[in-house]
Formats: sequence, structure tokens, C-alpha cells
Amino acid sequence: MFIYIRYSCAQRSSHFSEPSWRSVILIEGNWRTVIGTKILAENFWIASGVLLIATGLVMWPIFLAAPVGHDAFLPELWATRVAETIVTGNLYPRWLDDVNGGGSPVLFFYGIVFFWISSIFIIIFGDFVSVNLCLMISVGFISWASGIVIRAVLIQYVEIRIALLFSILYLILPYRYAIDFWYRSAFAESMAYFWFPFCILQILKLKNNALAGVWLSVGFAGFIMSHLPTALLGGSAIGLFLLVQCGKQADFFALAKAVVALALGVGISALYLIPALYLQESIHAEIWWQEGFRASDWLIGSMEAPKDARLPLMLPLIFMVWSLVGIISIMLLRQQNSIAMAGSWIGMTAFSAFMMTAPSSVLWENLPLLFKVQFPWRMFVIYEVSCLVMFAISVNSIKRFRKSEVIMAVIGGTAMIAGGAVITFLATGPYFPVSSNNDKLIGYHQTVEDFVSQGRGAKEYLPREVQVKPVDVIFFIRNELRRSAVFEGSQFFPVGQTGMKMSINLEVDQPGTLIVPRFSFPIWIVRVNGREIQSTPSVSYGLISVQLTPGHHLVEIARTWVWQERLGAVISIISLVALLYCQYWWRSRAVESSTRRI
Repeated sequence: MFIYIRYSCAQRSSHFSEPSWRSVILIEGNWRTVIGTKILAENFWIASGVLLIATGLVMWPIFLAAPVGHDAFLPELWATRVAETIVTGNLYPRWLDDVNGGGSPVLFFYGIVFFWISSIFIIIFGDFVSVNLCLMISVGFISWASGIVIRAVLIQYVEIRIALLFSILYLILPYRYAIDFWYRSAFAESMAYFWFPFCILQILKLKNNALAGVWLSVGFAGFIMSHLPTALLGGSAIGLFLLVQCGKQADFFALAKAVVALALGVGISALYLIPALYLQESIHAEIWWQEGFRASDWLIGSMEAPKDARLPLMLPLIFMVWSLVGIISIMLLRQQNSIAMAGSWIGMTAFSAFMMTAPSSVLWENLPLLFKVQFPWRMFVIYEVSCLVMFAISVNSIKRFRKSEVIMAVIGGTAMIAGGAVITFLATGPYFPVSSNNDKLIGYHQTVEDFVSQGRGAKEYLPREVQVKPVDVIFFIRNELRRSAVFEGSQFFPVGQTGMKMSINLEVDQPGTLIVPRFSFPIWIVRVNGREIQSTPSVSYGLISVQLTPGHHLVEIARTWVWQERLGAVISIISLVALLYCQYWWRSRAVESSTRRI
């Protein structure tokens, strides 16, 4: 028995109206199987459940092994301190106590959004499982959410079952899965795989969704506050996509709306952005751009191998895999005369490929903001997303089973999956196979736990006055100062602390210097007996030091907002108010346009 079921893809997408070969399904025998497949892919909640199961399977090895990245101790340390601080009522902790001995201003510069998410899981599950497992659950949650978002993007272009299939493949993109998760533990950077397609989705919905402008603004602000370097690259790609998309449709109102929304997104993020940009002179930011961390050291085609030669091997391999997928996609699109449908994605693919290769070195070296991005391979976020969507569109455009087209599609899919598997194997290195009795894995975990228990953070976030390594200043505070305030190197006084406020009650019989176990930084106000004084950083260790006269003293050190924070907060509030006003005006204009059409 043959049963023909016909349905229109045009109802699912405004980008094509001609039915593809999937619009006519030939079924022999069990017709319920195909109808069930369609329902499975079409229903949002069922599709989200499928993605959740797929995410669990993909993340399971990471749950077992986490963490193994070369900087794995940093996100675990910072996430632990953020969760501890949030519990006290400070919802945006920029300064983290007990990091590098004297505290750390890391979250003045590093994006906070991932740590907000991880804090939720640490607070809920921290009493039952380890912090690093809570981190991996957070990563899994973000991956699942990114799968839902990319499915929504793909639905704008392709048949709904293909959208679900490629959103599952999205979970194992080589750069995100192998490099960001396994090799580098760059969890904040990996959030770009959620924010970038989220912003693209809102641009696609600008014409028909009244809230798209608001969500675009909020999404771009979240992008910036998650990982600023990747947001800078992603913002340039979003701008390119916007110009091509709105130019193709000649919709200049949508273009203006999107530009305003993106600008307001930057304004909303000013609470983070202004201090991050204008307090860099207060830390060792020069480390970010020293030899080995400059863009010119990492362009594909001119890369030099550092101590660990795996990264210069993996990055070109990822580039070759996606270049092959991109070429196959364009060939398929040309054969089906569907290039125009994927024009925006082809443009972003070409742009991101150029920015990662040697010919773009003149831009990286001469544009100051671009120079600060450090690693051009952060463009892999845009490259992978663009190639995946382009490949999905090309597969969807096949109208009938031509042998050559099927072979090309199979080669592209095989390259993506097999290449990803090889790259992941290279990234896991000595920790593969993942198992509970892997001695090297156990040793690595112990090293991470030791670093976290010591509070050893990144040296680039040490205040400028600290001239020694983190391990040295930690030893000094824990062993020589005994975590106490010390007067003239011999008298030790306990330090009382409530939140960010420290107090030392002491009596001395001679003039001298009191050293407090907290790094000097512009955010601290020092008061002696209620009178504000100017403190000075101690030599080499950069700790707060206070000159005292004989007698009884109450020394208080309190947190204050510097002008960068106050200015950022004002701009953020103004931007939020402006966004609400713009949304009211956009909605009014949409209603007026609808009335005129009627």
C-alpha cells in the first residue's frame, strides 16, 4: 500500500514557497511513523525534550571528566566565590574575596552572565554535588538553550524536521565542544553560541514580532556582558547580516529599528562595559597582549606552535572541516538556484573566514579595539554557526534525489561529524578514555582542587601595585600575615568582616604602618576613627597600608562605587528607559500600519 502525504513548507517559512522533495512523502506500510516524526519535530515542547536528551548524551563525558581544560581552575574558583557573594545579597559581585590572597577585581573586566547562571545551580545543588559538576550542568543548560534558539533560526529557512536534526548537530560543533569545553574550559566564551543566533533570530523577526526589537537589545547586552571580545566580533557579523537582510528586503524601517536596538543594548551593558574599559590601567592588562597572546600569533596560515602544539593542529583542522562544508553548501545551493536564500549566511561565512586567516593581519594590528580581542580564532563562533545554517539550507534545497547531490551532502555531514570526533580526541589528550580510574584525570582534578582551595587566580587580574606572582602573595598573606592585619611586622590584630566591609580595632604604642590583608584598589575607602584618609599600597605585595599614630584606633575599609561604575549605571538606566519608550513607539507604529492596510 502506498500513501501520499502532502504538506506545504511555505507555511513554515517566509523565505521559500516552492515545495521541496520533502513536501511529498512516499510511505509504504506504517504511515504513523512519518506522521509521528512530523509531530515530534513540530511541537516545541517535544522538540525541546529531544534536544534535552541529546544534550545529556553529548555532555555525559564532560560530566564524568569535568573539568580538564588548561584554565579549568579559574571558572571553578570564580563561580564558587560569586555564588558565596550572591548568597550575602550582593547580586553583582565585581570584587571576589579570597582570590590571590588579597581579593580580585576580576569581574570588573570579565563577563558576569555565565557566573549568574552557574550560581543558580551551585546554590541549589552545591550541598549535594561538587562545584565543578554544577559548572558542567550550567554548561549543559546553556548548550540546550542554544539548541532551542538555533532550531528557531533554522525554522525560518528549512523544513521543521531538518531544523531539529541540525539543532542536534549544533550541540557538537567542533570548536565549541572540543576547544571551548574540553581544551580551554572557556565557558563564558561558549555563551556566544546562544547569544549570536539569538540576536540573528530577533533580526529575522523584526517585521512580524512586536517585541523583537526589545529582545534584540537585551540579547546584545547579554552578549557583551557574557564575553566582551567575542561580542565585539559577533557584533560586526550581526551588523553585516543586518545590512544584507534589510537591504535585500528594502526594509529601511527594520534596519533603523535594529540599529537603535543594538545601540541601546550597548547602553544597557554600560554598567559592565564602562568599568571594564576604563579601569584596565589598575590591573596588569598588558599581559593580555604580550607575546603569544596577540592576534598576529594565531592567524591561520601564520601560526607558531607554543609549548602545547595541539592547538595549532586543531584550529586549522577545524577551519578545513568547515571550509569543506561551506564549499559543499555553496555548490548545492548553486545547483538548486538557492544562493539568494542563504546570501546573508554566505556573507558572514566569508567574513569570518577572512578574519581568521593571514591576509587579515593588517586589520588586527592596526585597529585598536580589534587588537584587544587577542585571538582571531574566536571568530569560529560566527564561522561554525554560519556554515551550519548554510549547510542546512543547502540540504533543504535539494528537490529530488540526485546522486551527486546526495553524495555531496553525505560528504559534508560526514566531514562535520568525523572531523569533530577527531578534534575532540585531540583535545581530550591524556584524559581519553574518560573513566573514573584514569590516573591522569584524577591527578588533574586534584591539581584543580588544590588551586581552588588556595584561591589562586589569574595574574593579569592582580592590581597594578602587586609585583609578585599569585602563589607568592598567597603564601605571604596566609603564612606571614596569618590572614590578620599586621602592625610593624610584629603585632597581629584580627580582622572583622561583614560583606565587603573590613574593620580592625587596635591599640598601638608607637607610630608605624598597619598592613591589611586586602589588595589596594580604587574602590576602597579607608577611615581611621571615622575620618577618611589616603592609604598607600605596600611595596611588592600591593596590600592596603595605613599610617597610624600611638593610641587606640578603629580602622575601617569600605567599598565605594568609582566614577566608572556610577557613569555606567546611569547610562544603563537611561538606556532601559529609552528602550521602553522605543518599544511603545514601535508598537504604536505597527498598529497604525495595520490599521492603514485594513
